[in-house]
Amino acid sequence: MRIQNLLSRFSILLVPFLISCGSGVYLNKNYSPQTDRELTLSVLPILDDVPVDVNSIFQDTFKDIYVPYAVKNFPYKLYENAPDSGMINIILTIQNIEYKSDDLKKGSNLSDYIPPGDLNKFKDAIGNPDLLLVPMKFSLKEFINSVHGKIRIRLYDFQADRLIYESYEYYISVGPDGEPGSGGVLPAMGVGTKVSDRMIGAAEECAYLLAEAAFKDINKEVFNISE
Repeated sequence: MRIQNLLSRFSILLVPFLISCGSGVYLNKNYSPQTDRELTLSVLPILDDVPVDVNSIFQDTFKDIYVPYAVKNFPYKLYENAPDSGMINIILTIQNIEYKSDDLKKGSNLSDYIPPGDLNKFKDAIGNPDLLLVPMKFSLKEFINSVHGKIRIRLYDFQADRLIYESYEYYISVGPDGEPGSGGVLPAMGVGTKVSDRMIGAAEECAYLLAEAAFKDINKEVFNISE
């Protein structure tokens, strides 16, 4: 990622998420995107209790920036209408995986954490996309007249069942006027309160900027597309 560009546009403060091996970003250098057809991507829903419809915001972000793949709408009704079907457990399992250095060295995959039969059913249920984007550690907090947010993302080659990329954690704050600012680390670590009604607009803008920064990061790091 061109951190300076992001800092100049959004005043985002990037803080590395340290994996147990001490590294930050993970990139599978053996991954090579297929070029003979358009790839499809699904975004795993965020189930955390947040004050805005962040899943819709993630879907809408693709309308505003170029992405080298087709975005498939995640079938939210699968878990909204049948919360005990096992769908939520699979989503939470994927979002809560914490890889160790040995996992990354040998090649990380989801079938080490989810029974292959359940994983295949899950793939079929969400339309069997080529890529799976996993938002993690998502948080929105109100603190000193601003909304502060954070997110970390992983990208999987869903067909080959392997991790492609893990990002830094992104931190950003947005004021009541919708303008982004620097900081946001302490609230993102748990300091702060639930977003009030008067700050919902700022929360929506905060979520949008986090999503946009994440997708642009994937464009550059995985697909070698820079703006």
